[in-house]
Amino acid sequence: ARRRRMLVLGLTGYDGGDVEDRPDLNVTGTPTPELYHTERYSMNSYSLKVPNGDYVLKLHFSEDYEGIGSPDDRRFTYAVKDGTSTGKVIKEVANFSPWQAAGGQFKAYVDTIPVTVTTGQITITFTPQIENPQINALELTPR
Repeated sequence: ARRRRMLVLGLTGYDGGDVEDRPDLNVTGTPTPELYHTERYSMNSYSLKVPNGDYVLKLHFSEDYEGIGSPDDRRFTYAVKDGTSTGKVIKEVANFSPWQAAGGQFKAYVDTIPVTVTTGQITITFTPQIENPQINALELTPR
């Protein structure tokens, strides 16, 4: 059986940042809106130790902060790496706007990334450009 691993944002593994809960938020574009009721923001990175192998990593985003008034009010870069924050870049997305990617505010966007781990660790780095980086959930599934 394939084991799916959903990562809650309050867990260890983050470098920096805070958690915001919005239990009554109505997020569209997803069959699991409850995933988007919590967000981690202003973090530098997230690291997860896993056995070497092939995975599918899903990064769940939704622009849920009422202080953001347009798709251009939050921009950041995220990079998925094999290893530590200085490891091999698997995918990097610059000038990312959750609102723009999803096509609206309070709407889910999932970036699905195939990952081959060779160092026993996956690290996702977040670099602010406008406002703070944010993410709602991470999901890792062996493939």
